[in-house]
Amino acid sequence: MLALKEKDFVMAARSVGASHQRIMWRHILPNSLGPILVAMAFLIPGAIITEAILGYLGLGLRPSTDPTDIFITSWGSMLLDGQTAINNQPWLLLSPAICVALVVLSFNFLGDGLRDALDPRMRD
Repeated sequence: MLALKEKDFVMAARSVGASHQRIMWRHILPNSLGPILVAMAFLIPGAIITEAILGYLGLGLRPSTDPTDIFITSWGSMLLDGQTAINNQPWLLLSPAICVALVVLSFNFLGDGLRDALDPRMRD
C-alpha cells in the first residue's frame, strides 16, 4: 500500500482534486487486489498443512460423539488412524495423504497462475 501511494496514477488523481476515499477505492484498492489474492492463495496451503500436522499430533479437531451432529474430522487424525493400520489396510493412510498433497499442490498451482495472470510486469 505504501508503494502504491507514491505511484504516478495516485499523484495524478490527487492533482485533479480527487478525495482520499476516491483515491483509495478507485485506484489503490484495485491495484492491490492482485498481490493480496496471490498471497492468500499461497497462505492457504500452509494453513492446511498446519491443521493436518496438529491433527496428526492429536491437537486438532476432536470428532463429535453426538450422533445427531455432523461428523467432523481432520486429515491429520485420519493419517494417525491410518498409521496404526498400515500393514493391514494401507488405503487408510494413503487416501488422506494423497488428498492433502493434491489440495496443497492445487492451491500452489492456483497461486502461481494468479501471480502470472495478475503481475503487470509479466505482460508484454
